[in-house]
Amino acid sequence: MTNVAVYGVGTTPFALAPERTATTMVTAATREALDDAGVERIDAVYLGTAFGEMGAAQRALRGLGIAEVPIVRLENACASGTTAFHEGWAAVSAGRYEHVL
Repeated sequence: MTNVAVYGVGTTPFALAPERTATTMVTAATREALDDAGVERIDAVYLGTAFGEMGAAQRALRGLGIAEVPIVRLENACASGTTAFHEGWAAVSAGRYEHVL
């Protein structure tokens, strides 16, 4: 097993927000996490969502220059984020990727 570390985090308010699109929220959280991490490269993306808008991650990530990497979308009700985090951790731990979002 490889040591795995969290380099950066980002979030958006967890609330109903009809005035914000899913793409806008993904962009804000991703930008914050990347700024916090200070990494230049992302090898894969694990996205947790519950009833999320299809393609929101792809649109947001493309706008941030993250393209041509695997994007895994996971839905697991209130545990979606935790499931995505675990799967990203497992991929790094197994040596599949070095930097995941």
